[in-house]
Amino acid sequence: MSLANFTNPSLEKLKILLGSFSDAEIGRLEKQSIPYVENQWFKVTEEVDGVEEGSREYKAVQVRADGSLVESGIEFDSDATYTGDIDEPVYFDNLQLNSTLFSGSVEVGKAYKVEAVEQESASEDNIYYIIPEGGGGSTDFRLLCLSGGASISYSGTNNNFSLIDNLDVIIESNVTVTQRKYSSSLFFENEILYAKADGDVYDLSPYLSGVGIGNA
Repeated sequence: MSLANFTNPSLEKLKILLGSFSDAEIGRLEKQSIPYVENQWFKVTEEVDGVEEGSREYKAVQVRADGSLVESGIEFDSDATYTGDIDEPVYFDNLQLNSTLFSGSVEVGKAYKVEAVEQESASEDNIYYIIPEGGGGSTDFRLLCLSGGASISYSGTNNNFSLIDNLDVIIESNVTVTQRKYSSSLFFENEILYAKADGDVYDLSPYLSGVGIGNA
């Protein structure tokens, strides 16, 4: 648990127990605590210009799964300053993305998870990397078929699907899906499928198998 998750009285008790640690050192420990970002969502608010080739940086605010802002959560913004007030956001440097390694897309206004990379020296802050849709070097997306199922004709579309992550948390509802393999394919409620991004559409074709009309 991060020190910033404690109340003020508890934090003061911890400071007494820690003894030799200064406020600055405790603040650094707070900022280097990985649970700050583990399993949390951060909505991208801005792509930062002027970053070296092969890398990108983004500003982002911490949000809940329903999209509401975490008022005193984490904000990735190198232009802002953390004051130490637990009722205010904690500001970290801008999120980084290795765009040479990761081929998933990152969009302003969308929420993503973040990975913390600890530095060898205790005097250096963690580096935080945004995890794009698709993850790794892949552009695979997970989709959940919604209630009532869906039938998609060849090159037709259907928006009865939600884009989900590997923990089945909904990233975006009612995304548009297509298939270009069968004259007609039927998908069932709560069925999870994989797709490739094709512009604004998710194409199920690479993952469909079977003969005739049916689901993947």
